[in-house]
Amino acid sequence: MVSLKYLNFVEAKFEGKIPHQLGNLSSLSNIILTNREVDMLYADSLHWISSLSSLEYLDLSNDSFLKNGPKSLSSLRYLDISSSNLSSLPDVFFGLKNIHTLILEDNYLDVSVVCHLYNMTLSETS
Repeated sequence: MVSLKYLNFVEAKFEGKIPHQLGNLSSLSNIILTNREVDMLYADSLHWISSLSSLEYLDLSNDSFLKNGPKSLSSLRYLDISSSNLSSLPDVFFGLKNIHTLILEDNYLDVSVVCHLYNMTLSETS
């Protein structure tokens, strides 16, 4: 399982806590943790995502996981945090050097976030 590259929880009907041991999957490049079913999955922290040096695609849409989110996302190219009831973004999202797509729709973001995003180089935002 160490060579696992894609992890998709959409419509999996899993319930319970997301294990931090997923951070040991060093080849993981795509994670989809979008929570379509209310409160079926939860996490005390997503700090373990920071240890995934190959991670390029992260979908946390419709989730509240960002309260204790990752501390670093250096290789990330795609990030979807839409519909996550956010009014601001954690600092980690302003240091995304390789980001290509950032999806923020259906949040309650403050205007100051737009100013920070202006300084980022993005190919696609919504």
